[in-house]
Amino acid sequence: AEAEQAPGIPYTVAVTGQLTDSARSVFDQASELQRQIDRLPSDIGLLRRRAREDAQTLVQILKSEGFFNAEVEVEIRDQSRPVEVELKVDEGNVFLLAEAEVKFVGSAAPPDLPEDILSIMGLHIGMTAVSSTLLASEGLLLDYLRNRGRPYARVVDRDARVVLSEETMSLDFVVNP
Repeated sequence: AEAEQAPGIPYTVAVTGQLTDSARSVFDQASELQRQIDRLPSDIGLLRRRAREDAQTLVQILKSEGFFNAEVEVEIRDQSRPVEVELKVDEGNVFLLAEAEVKFVGSAAPPDLPEDILSIMGLHIGMTAVSSTLLASEGLLLDYLRNRGRPYARVVDRDARVVLSEETMSLDFVVNP
């Protein structure tokens, strides 16, 4: 007699290509394929959907690390058992900060900022455009303003412009002082 086969399609997951350790660990937490590996998909279509969602998740993670041209290709080898799902990563080049500016809005008189405000914010032109660093720089800017008599200063907008062909990002911090 044949052994009872659990309904569903067993599969393995491999992520290939360049991937930073931090991107890999964030992806390992977020991956639907890995989270639901014991809940076997009932058909190949469902498995493809999980793989596509994971590919999109991975692209978002790479963008947050400054790889705005990242691409992830899904390959499903359904002739093998278990089915092999491969996510092929081409992270492209990391994008660099081309310019950053602090702009003020609102009725309060704008404060004078020192020449080196970007370095106070932990930024420099030519650095990798990693979102965690850029977000942290907002906090440093607000700390700077609050320590100089602007307790209610807040960032009301952040305008990031990415130039794919030049692999650069320009960033405006819009602050109500």
